[in-house]
Amino acid sequence: MNDLQTTMKGRTVCDNFGYWNTAEEAFRTCAEFSHRLCPDYITHLYPQVADEERETSARKALEGDQA
Repeated sequence: MNDLQTTMKGRTVCDNFGYWNTAEEAFRTCAEFSHRLCPDYITHLYPQVADEERETSARKALEGDQA
């Protein structure tokens, strides 16, 4: 198995020759990319949005329990 070297934020990938490329460039031949934020980064970058999503999830869970 080959290791995939990425930066801490996963925005760039090191190729077999030691060159750093964006993730999109590195995987251009085998995948189509779209961008999303993982839950950890939403919490870190947008704490208010994360709080609202937690409240919405909790509300939906309660509504499901009452149904």
